[in-house]
Amino acid sequence: MRAILEAQPRFGDLVFGRRGLLDWAKHKKLLDAKLQLEHWVLHDLRRTAATRMVDLGILPHAVEAVLNHYGHRSGVAGVYNRSLYAAEKAQALARWAEHVMAVVVSGSGKSNTDRISRLYQAMKSTATVVPLKQA
Repeated sequence: MRAILEAQPRFGDLVFGRRGLLDWAKHKKLLDAKLQLEHWVLHDLRRTAATRMVDLGILPHAVEAVLNHYGHRSGVAGVYNRSLYAAEKAQALARWAEHVMAVVVSGSGKSNTDRISRLYQAMKSTATVVPLKQA
């Protein structure tokens, strides 16, 4: 995964444009047209990743840090614990990337669209995540 990202054109530290990926709705419409999947929302990806990371054994506080949520820091911990959990986030994201790549690569010989569709179906069938909106 790292090699793929490092091979992409850079805009400073960013990979997806000069200011990051800004028009998520536009890109989701392009994905919808190409993949022809049943109704889903972008937040489903975030929720599924969070659920599956915990299922992979990643500790909940590391998952919350990846999501930039710090709900585990309430009370005294919220006042005194200022850790960014950088190492834990890096480990969690590396583990998640390995999981995603294992699902995608298991469909070798298929088109990218087929692989992405297979990934979506695998995540949907193994995760305990329900989309926010139903078609």
